[in-house]
Amino acid sequence: MADCGNIQIGAVYDCLNLPQPGNSPYLVLVNKDDLNAGSITYNTAGTLITNLTLATNKPAYLFEGFKDSVKSKIDLVQTDTGPMYKHMVDLVVYDVSPVQRQNLERMCRGSVSAFVEKRKKNSDSFELYGADAGLYVVPGTLYSSNENGGVFKVSLASLDGQEESKMQQTILATDWATTRALVQGLAFQPTITSLNVTAIAAAGGTAVTVTGTNFFGGAGVNQVISVVWVNQNTGARVTQTGLSGITNTNITIASSVAVTAGNSHKLEVTTTRGVALTVALVTS
Repeated sequence: MADCGNIQIGAVYDCLNLPQPGNSPYLVLVNKDDLNAGSITYNTAGTLITNLTLATNKPAYLFEGFKDSVKSKIDLVQTDTGPMYKHMVDLVVYDVSPVQRQNLERMCRGSVSAFVEKRKKNSDSFELYGADAGLYVVPGTLYSSNENGGVFKVSLASLDGQEESKMQQTILATDWATTRALVQGLAFQPTITSLNVTAIAAAGGTAVTVTGTNFFGGAGVNQVISVVWVNQNTGARVTQTGLSGITNTNITIASSVAVTAGNSHKLEVTTTRGVALTVALVTS
């Protein structure tokens, strides 16, 4: 018989490194079928997820919240075959548009898995809920016009009798920053890592190559909506036209547009999945 019921380690009380309760106010959800069709890689001990992919050209979806709008919980359920774990994640959806309402109706018919980031930024920050059996919308009040500011409140949980065989699973790809990029990358969130120039001609005409991630994932997955020069001195915004090439990792600008001379700018890329700004300033 397998040695399943005996504990193997103890636990210390570290007063200088206490857990921080709560989650970051965003959630990444993925359709359960798209997670099933991808792959999950574990470390040798089987205690950490070190990498994961989804079905080809199938994104996850980022739900942004506020303060403590994302809550997660695990309940123990004892069954005839042994302990199982009920996964629960609550979220507040601040987008109350008709399009989002239709999206939530779809969620009520299907199942998802949830990526949660805890508030404390360390190697244990990122967790996956509903990895095996999925999470389903819990019946109850989703919307009340006179309560909670008129937003949607959605509770997700394992179905009764279909709980998970493990508690939430920790994701760690090298370090916190790499893991965050992995998880948010599932939602095709764009990032800008560099530009090939540190200055552009005020009159325009500078060739610029933008390097980053998740600029384009195919029709229906992720596409660039706009590229804008944002003046850091005045706040003025000038839309870049004439994009001569877009791939998942590069945007090629054959000739920059005219901007205000003597000012500093950041380049802003907006895609159907999010917004990214350059960190470094570009002078004109």
